[in-house]
Amino acid sequence: MNSALLIYLLPAAFILVGIGLVIYAFKLIAEAKAGLKWPAVEGTIIDSNIGSKVEAPPRNTRAPGGSTTINLASLALGAQPSNYTYRPEVVYEYTIDGVKHLGDRIGASNSYGGSRIAAVKTLARYPKDAKVKVYYNPENPDHSLLEPGTRASDWTKILYGLIFFAVGVAILVTLLTKLPPPH
Repeated sequence: MNSALLIYLLPAAFILVGIGLVIYAFKLIAEAKAGLKWPAVEGTIIDSNIGSKVEAPPRNTRAPGGSTTINLASLALGAQPSNYTYRPEVVYEYTIDGVKHLGDRIGASNSYGGSRIAAVKTLARYPKDAKVKVYYNPENPDHSLLEPGTRASDWTKILYGLIFFAVGVAILVTLLTKLPPPH
């Protein structure tokens, strides 16, 4: 491959990621809005926990000599390193036409990225054995939600996609105006 063409892969990647994020966000938003029209049945929470995920290595945690330092006292008190993200995780059971189903989605997007406090607040609404209203897709009853409708994070994904797209276009325009065209 021509090396002059390779330089254009970076803006192309940014543009494609941006477009992909926007499409993904619109799909989530459409599903979240559709959930508002789905029928609802009573369900029961059978499991309720906080999920955590390490997003990236913690910054500034290297001691002299390269070893990782961890504040054991704060971990013993239940603190987590700042690079953890959280999400509420629930499993609920509901019955439609005599058939039991399991669901695990609170909203259309069940992604990580929130604080521990936000996850705890959400789980307070869904303790184990609580009765809940389950919205299910009548065309696919295994597909269900506890909270239909959009969230701010759904719209934020569009913003991120547009930022990636704009950065890609800006890099591409800069390359096209500063470099000779590829052959």
